[in-house]
Formats: sequence, C-alpha cells, structure tokens
Amino acid sequence: TADPVWERVNGAIFEIDGFLTPIDPLDVAETTYAKMVADPELSRFREAIDRTGLAAQLQLTGFFTFTVFAPSNAAIEASGVDLAAMDAEELTRFVNAYIVQNRIIFTDGVFNGQIANKNGDRLRIDGAWDSFRVSDASSKAVSVTAGNVQGNNGVVHKINQLF
Repeated sequence: TADPVWERVNGAIFEIDGFLTPIDPLDVAETTYAKMVADPELSRFREAIDRTGLAAQLQLTGFFTFTVFAPSNAAIEASGVDLAAMDAEELTRFVNAYIVQNRIIFTDGVFNGQIANKNGDRLRIDGAWDSFRVSDASSKAVSVTAGNVQGNNGVVHKINQLF
C-alpha cells in the first residue's frame, strides 16, 4: 500500500501483495531491453533502440544499470515524431534522452532531484507513486503509466508522452 498500516516515530509497516522473486543477475532474458521487447506497447521505442545499436548496451549485466523512461507507441504517435525519418545521430539523441545510466530509479520517491540522461541533459525526478513525475530541462513533466518493471540490470517505466 502507499500508506502505512502501522506507523511510529522509528518506522512504518506497509502491506505488500506478494514476495519478490529473485532475478538471476546474468540472465539475458531478464534485462531492461528484454522487458521492453516483451511489452508490445513499447515496440516503436524498442525499434528505435535497435536502429541505434543501443540494444547491446541495455542487455549488459553485472555492474551496468539503467533506468529507462520508455515512451509508449501511443505517446510517440501523439507527438507526431517520425522516428523512421530520423538519421542515426538524431535517433540516438532521441533514445538517449529517455535513458539514465548507472542508476536505478523507482517510483517510490526515494530519489527526488536532478540526474543526467545519456545525452548529459538534466532530468528532474519528483514525487512518489501516483505523483511520480519526470521532467526535462524545459520543465515539461511526464507521468508514468506503468512503472517499476524490474530487470536484472535496471528498471523500465512506461511514460505517456514525450519530453
């Protein structure tokens, strides 16, 4: 639950709906990239990742970690962005805008603040759970429609619009 069922000055207890199943840290079927492949609503973003050659990076395991704010197919279509018309450099910059490397950010609100994406541009993370938002340098905030899809090398959050 988002609200504790018991709370005192020294801590709180929250209800959970199950136990986490440990993820094999070396299983390539459990990477952030594999999680995006498994979600048909992320096929356009995943195809962009494939065209840039970044799929190999998102399949690295071990000490490599990623947070991916993956725009859904509907978000890409609604924006009018034509990914097929982008050259390799434009497409790489587009994809890198939605990836944070070497950090796993969940929607639980533990991390709030600024962090750089793979382009070096600052993203602002605010809120927790239902109020979790990520904004770009122009302060355009997007919300997460499905979050915390955990892979063995990071986490994927499906977002409802582009930066």
